[in-house]
Amino acid sequence: MKHTWLTLVTVGLLSSLVLAPAQDAPEPVYGGEASVGIVAAPPGWDPSASTSQEIARVVYRNVFEGLVSIDREGMIEPTLAESWEVSEDGLTWTFNLREGVLFHNGDPLEVSDVIAKFERAMDPESGHTNSAYYEAIESVTGEDNVITFTLSEPNASLLYNLARPDSIIYPAELTETQRSPPVGTGPFVFADYVEGSQVRLEAFDGYYLEGVPYLDAVTYRIISDPNAQLAAVRAGDIDLIGTSLSPENALQVQ
Repeated sequence: MKHTWLTLVTVGLLSSLVLAPAQDAPEPVYGGEASVGIVAAPPGWDPSASTSQEIARVVYRNVFEGLVSIDREGMIEPTLAESWEVSEDGLTWTFNLREGVLFHNGDPLEVSDVIAKFERAMDPESGHTNSAYYEAIESVTGEDNVITFTLSEPNASLLYNLARPDSIIYPAELTETQRSPPVGTGPFVFADYVEGSQVRLEAFDGYYLEGVPYLDAVTYRIISDPNAQLAAVRAGDIDLIGTSLSPENALQVQ
């Protein structure tokens, strides 16, 4: 029998995924778990401390979020900021933080967390990734759930840079401990890591969006061999492949 192979986009960076074959699939319901094959173990868990895409693939928009993000159509959408305005001269950007947002440790998202994050991002000596993204920011201030970025010159890339994995927000007091375990505001909590084997995320019951996440848990299994990944998805050992297929394997599933 010829199987049907599908691709989808889900939370985080799970793009161009290959699904295991399904026959007479039931109507979708909330809950359950998914397993995803990835090619390498992330070298840490903080995408603002390392540019490794293996980190972002697991935690960005799953565990961590930023003020804004990029939707499936490539448009900027509100995330931790529910709205924003820019002055006519392009030098002042004002973001209204979403109310009721909690970090996974139970602390509320505060203006001070956002300020501390971007002060670190602006400092080229801090160890933050890609400080050049934030060069145009002259200052970051906040009051009453409103964050204001004052720029030294107009910057058409500001929103896009704020949507990058580098711009995730975490509790100010936990800056030095984000490598393990990471604490963010996303729909999934970092639950467990078996080194070199798998990463497990579980649904955050304090997430601010009703009905999200759809799943109870996601397990990322580290399978470095592309052929072994394809064999695993065909056997039903994993549900998805979290990276693009190799050209020769892509031909096998057409």
